Amino acid sequence: MVNASAPACDGRTILIVDSVIARPGTDVPRAIADSMRAHSGSAYTLPGQCPSLRAQYEGSDVYAIYRDYGQDKTAACTARRNLGGHARVLDSSGNYGDPCD
Repeated sequence: MVNASAPACDGRTILIVDSVIARPGTDVPRAIADSMRAHSGSAYTLPGQCPSLRAQYEGSDVYAIYRDYGQDKTAACTARRNLGGHARVLDSSGNYGDPCD
């Protein structure tokens, strides 16, 4: 199992390519590993690493599987158009909006 990353909440833009939701009965380590295999070059972070990342959904922890584009929002938005997913600015705002919309 790969260790969780801890991206800085410094205004960088990431592309969330998948989310593992830890519902009862979910083998979270396996689900994360499977998702990361399916999304080569991705990393994952712990629920709520930054306030702008959703920590829970319907009471279950959310693990973001993502690609980090640093301060290059244009690259993140281009990747979103090509790969799908949701772009997110990592900061302390608590805003879950997609900066590419």
